[in-house]
Amino acid sequence: MTLTLPEEIERQFTPEDLKLHLALGMFLDNRVTLGQAAAIAGLSTNEFL
Repeated sequence: MTLTLPEEIERQFTPEDLKLHLALGMFLDNRVTLGQAAAIAGLSTNEFL
């Protein structure tokens, strides 16, 4: 999947930051499990916690 963001947003965040924010939002909204959110963020479950 490719996500295109406005340049000003891309300059403010690293790709890792964006993956973490996406994963956290999806997890808090009960759209993914803890394990899935960690995988989206590229972290272990313990690191995600």
